Amino acid sequence: FNLPVVNLHDTPGYMIGSTEEHKGILRHGAKMLYCYIDATVPKITVIVRKSFAGAYLGMCSKDTGADIVWAWPNARVSIVGAETAASIIFAKEIKQGEDPEKVRADRIRQYQSIYENPYEGAKRGYIDDVIMPRDTRKYINRSLDLLEKKKEARPYRKYSNINL
Repeated sequence: FNLPVVNLHDTPGYMIGSTEEHKGILRHGAKMLYCYIDATVPKITVIVRKSFAGAYLGMCSKDTGADIVWAWPNARVSIVGAETAASIIFAKEIKQGEDPEKVRADRIRQYQSIYENPYEGAKRGYIDDVIMPRDTRKYINRSLDLLEKKKEARPYRKYSNINL
């Protein structure tokens, strides 16, 4: 029907564990990724809060075919949350510190300030721009106007079917 896809993205991550695996989280997540990648309609994403790891990909990022990605200034975009990253990356330093909780808190703040923000993604080209929340509607409308005549040339396929 050529309807554009607009994602307002606040996804801290996928559920993990054997229960979720038995429910088919990987299979269903793969279907969602396939649909985003296969869609030829305009795809616009606005990251409004959290966007970590697979959830970043799963909600139509540049890597999975988004035409335009905007982010709010308070958005937290990273491969992993600061708490998890700090506890893994700086584990030895935290254990050996005089006050492990203080060292851990300092490293979490350091990771958040350096990596867990939309500006790092924008600098690397994964986010088109960081916008103010009050301007979101304006940016979505401009994006839709820009992508109104979008045509995507792809090779002919008789079927578009994911093998799961």
